[in-house]
Amino acid sequence: MALFLFAMLSGIGINGFGEVALLSAGVYVANHRLPIEPVLLIAWLGAMLGGIIGWVLGRHVGRRLLTAPGPLLRLRTKMLAHSEAVYYQHPSFAIVLTPSWAAGIEKAHWRAYIPLNALSALLWALPLGLGAYLLGAHVTTEFSSEVGWVVAALVIVFVLYQVLQRYLRASPDAPH
Repeated sequence: MALFLFAMLSGIGINGFGEVALLSAGVYVANHRLPIEPVLLIAWLGAMLGGIIGWVLGRHVGRRLLTAPGPLLRLRTKMLAHSEAVYYQHPSFAIVLTPSWAAGIEKAHWRAYIPLNALSALLWALPLGLGAYLLGAHVTTEFSSEVGWVVAALVIVFVLYQVLQRYLRASPDAPH
C-alpha cells in the first residue's frame, strides 16, 4: 500500500518518496527471493494514477498557480512560455518526459495523455524496480544493510542535488 501511495506521489510530480520506496521494495524482494512482478505492477499502477491526478490538477489550477502574483513570478512565466513551446513542438515527448501537471497546464488531450502517461509510468517503474531487484539479487544478506545505506545515501545526494539545482535556477543572481 505504501509503495502504491508513494509511486502515486511521484506520478503527480512530487519526486523522491516513490523512488526510495521502489528501490527499497526491489532490494527487499530480491533478498527474500520473492517475485518482482507484483512490485513493478503496484509501482506502475500508482505512478499512472498519480499521473492522471497531476494532469487533472494541472488542467484545472496549474496555469492560475503559475501566473498568480508572488515570488518568482517572472521565472514561472518564463517557464510557462518554455513549456508551451516544448508542448507545441514535441507533444508526445513532452507528455512522457515532463511532470504530469505540466501536461494538464498545456491542455494535453486525454486520448493522447492516458496511453503516454502509462508509458511514462512504465519508464519510471521498470528501470528503478528491476535495477534495485538485480542489484539486490547479487548482494548477500550480510551486506544488505550496507547496500541499503549506500542506496539511501545516493538517493539523499540526488534529492539534495535536485533541490540545489532548483534553488540556483530560481535565484535572481543565477546565470541563465
